[in-house]
Amino acid sequence: MFVSVKKYGSSWRPAFSAVVGVGWFIFIIAWLAFFSEGINPYEKKIAIVLLSTLVLIVLLGGVWGVWAVRMIPKSGREMMKFFGFKSRMIASIAIPLGAVGFLIYYFWFYDFTIWQHIAMVIITILVIGMILAAVWSSWKKGMSKGFEKQMEDMGEEIGKKFEEAFDEDK
Repeated sequence: MFVSVKKYGSSWRPAFSAVVGVGWFIFIIAWLAFFSEGINPYEKKIAIVLLSTLVLIVLLGGVWGVWAVRMIPKSGREMMKFFGFKSRMIASIAIPLGAVGFLIYYFWFYDFTIWQHIAMVIITILVIGMILAAVWSSWKKGMSKGFEKQMEDMGEEIGKKFEEAFDEDK
């Protein structure tokens, strides 16, 4: 059966997200305007902004991720049982977070020109894309031919149960 939207409502999460988002924005403005004066070169300022963004992503991602997992219907949880899907999902989260960690380290410890920094950011994005493309394309190739049909059937079933859940709430 589909998980009840009322049972696992988002409740406090939107307020938490607003407070954390506005708090982060205030921190960035205040820190750059008043407290970063003695920090040179500008790369270290970028590293601090990236670090605070990483903390923001982890906080909000954790809060909303737990809620999203609770909202997965039982039939949707079957998807996690397919060969390697769960580990690929974890990799899809961990690899970009690790790349941001790498960029924080890079901006903090290396003093290059602006063009070299732009090149490093672009290279990092391309490497993340290549790694994730390899991770997911190998998973698709490893699945049986009936996988897509099974996923379509599961999607239709989830859609029906989703509509039923909202019809019950009226």
